[in-house]
Amino acid sequence: MLSKCSITIIAFTFCSFFSQTSMPRWNFDQQLKDYFQTKVTELSQGNLLTDWENEDEFNAVQKQAREQLWDMLGMNPQPERSDLKVRVTGVVEHEHFIVEKIVFESMPGLYVTGNLYRPKIIKQPLPAILYVCGHATVEKDGYNYGAKANYQHHPAWYARNGYVCLILDTVQLGEIEGIHHGTYRYNRWWWLSRGYTPAGIEAWNGIRAIDYLITREDVDEGRIGLTGRSGGGATSWWVGALDERVKVVIPVAGITDLQNHVVDGCVEGHCDCMYFVNTYQWDFAKLGLLIAPRPLLIANADQDAIFPLDGVYRTYREIKKVYEKLNIPELIALNIVGGGHHDVQEIRIHPFRWFNHFLLHNDELIEIPAKKWLQPEDLRVFDQLPKDQINTKIDSFFVPVATSWMDQMQSTSFETNQQVWMEQLKRYVFAGWPKSPVGNSVTKLEEIQAENLLLTIYSINSEANIELPLLSIQNLDDSRSSGEMQIIDDGNWQDLEPALTRLFGKNELWAKEGLGDELAIRLKNEIKKKGQIIFLPIRGSGIARYSGDDRALTHIRRRYYLLGQTLEGMQTWDILQGIKVTNDLMPQIRSLRASNSTSIMLAYASLYSGSTNTLYLESPGSTHDRGPSYINVRKYLDIPQVLLMTSTTNDLYIASSKGFDELRQFVKTQPQFKIHF
Repeated sequence: MLSKCSITIIAFTFCSFFSQTSMPRWNFDQQLKDYFQTKVTELSQGNLLTDWENEDEFNAVQKQAREQLWDMLGMNPQPERSDLKVRVTGVVEHEHFIVEKIVFESMPGLYVTGNLYRPKIIKQPLPAILYVCGHATVEKDGYNYGAKANYQHHPAWYARNGYVCLILDTVQLGEIEGIHHGTYRYNRWWWLSRGYTPAGIEAWNGIRAIDYLITREDVDEGRIGLTGRSGGGATSWWVGALDERVKVVIPVAGITDLQNHVVDGCVEGHCDCMYFVNTYQWDFAKLGLLIAPRPLLIANADQDAIFPLDGVYRTYREIKKVYEKLNIPELIALNIVGGGHHDVQEIRIHPFRWFNHFLLHNDELIEIPAKKWLQPEDLRVFDQLPKDQINTKIDSFFVPVATSWMDQMQSTSFETNQQVWMEQLKRYVFAGWPKSPVGNSVTKLEEIQAENLLLTIYSINSEANIELPLLSIQNLDDSRSSGEMQIIDDGNWQDLEPALTRLFGKNELWAKEGLGDELAIRLKNEIKKKGQIIFLPIRGSGIARYSGDDRALTHIRRRYYLLGQTLEGMQTWDILQGIKVTNDLMPQIRSLRASNSTSIMLAYASLYSGSTNTLYLESPGSTHDRGPSYINVRKYLDIPQVLLMTSTTNDLYIASSKGFDELRQFVKTQPQFKIHF
């Protein structure tokens, strides 16, 4: 949990040889900060929730948005509603209520543990509350009793006050412990490429829980409420937005806007279950469009560091516009209590009263406090964990990936496939690219001559707020009109930087010394061989790396993701702009080189360059599961497909081609694909 909500992009520190009065040109951290603010403003302004005139238009807008949300949660198409296989593994009879220890399978092998609380005497069907838990659990003697044990005071209150209440464990904090922190902690960036988020699992488990509730004779299916706090607050938004069987929705401490998450840095306090894959570039207030016209109460604390009050207010005001336009402003409310991100008694009272009003038609004062009555052992569902569980590996197949490139090629012609792939890339993978490129604005900044080498430093604008240096080193003794462009990333910059320092002296962009002599000789020989080399940086890497440690870079990458982009996707855009600039400045250079995952970015960028080049791809990976990470890409294609498409207009030379055996064999008999291994 954050002590305060503040972005941790550390101010870029330049080397000590610059004068105290000089103003550095290349502040990549400031660029990033300005970029995030610009993008958040664009997305916020582009999400008008009241862009409809009547009920029919509202319904159409809502229907489209709901389909988009299903997609962004990884459920397009929706999973099959298989047999829930509900089991009650035990019953606890308490003085004030009865608890059924329940497990069901939201899909085969995906176990959901929970407790169902109900009054001791039930004479007629009762309203039901689905309580979805946040990030708090109870571990005792080596066993995880789940979040349901920590939050037990909530369902106990509902059962004592005339409700049936089902409380669910989360995927991560349950008796079977899965993972919520894929990008946050475990570098599972392939989640982005798969279009996977644990928010989708939590939403699906909640929807299937409602499937179960409406089968019970003691539940009135027309009076179902939904609530939870923190992570459960977020899940309340997902389930409430997708499932109209929920009649009243109360997310507690579960929402704020992109301004808080991206610009102010609140993303650092949240795991991955808090976010959808933002394919359609929403701000979070759009979730409220899907809950209207049902009663919606938003509850929060005024000092909540990970759901700051300013963003909560902004979100509430945007959603309220929808309710006002529908002439039902009384069906939305915002309740704020004092304090931080805690499950305090004051914040619990709001949902109790709201549900009583809309589901029990009872506005009496709350007299019975919520308290924990049972021991964790009383609430345990499993005696032994099921061996066929898929909870711990659900991220690998919850979102179906595209069939193999060979299967796609056999079922449809390459030309037809290419049209489909390019459209899918445009709509679902690179939708975050600028709609109107800034144009290839190029400025020559300086020239430095060292012996027979001429270094020219250019500035290019990749997009608004992103300015990158382009380096050209030319052998003055060579009159050939040829050369090569190389992409600078973290891998090759560690060798290039000391070589530049040795050959041309320290510069605002580089100052590292070390093994400069040996590396400088190697660079000089390479330039002598090729005549000229253009070095193209990409944002956030190599010469244009953001400052900060690995943790800071992790959350920078997550900020890009919240904008419907990835860092690698926007680096690919930088490469594309660099190719266009190089074509204009030095049209004789048609040789392009990159290594590892950056080489795949180069292949993608070349799809859109409009030019014909020779690409040297060194040690590319064969699947996006190992990078680069682009949102949703594996739902539609993988790396072999892009190599095939790129090779129809470019010559590809692939070195260290591990994993491409099938592709190697295929192109031997297909001369239209110019791929050389």
